[in-house]
Amino acid sequence: LISFYPISKIVFVGGTLNNTGGHNILEPAQFNLPILFGPSFSNYLEPGNDLLSSENAKIVDSYESFKEAVIFFENKQKINSVEVFNKYLGATKEVLNELKKYLALDKSS
Repeated sequence: LISFYPISKIVFVGGTLNNTGGHNILEPAQFNLPILFGPSFSNYLEPGNDLLSSENAKIVDSYESFKEAVIFFENKQKINSVEVFNKYLGATKEVLNELKKYLALDKSS
């Protein structure tokens, strides 16, 4: 999928219409794209909420809501989903560093 994002105008993230919690909604954000996903995004709840509150994403769960979201993004002047992506950049490294401290694996702490 990552090779399709640079040529996309809008993205729907799969796994969000059922109770699986969704696929990575931050992947398309790195390409500063508008993002659509279903109501099941628990695997990426915080970034999903950030994308929604910044109006860089919309939840869709029907044909009508999908159509409305596409029209919304066609008329939106500026997309800033990359800002949300940048907020979470390096989060894995930070978590691992904290785990090292907690597990006393990092002798320099």
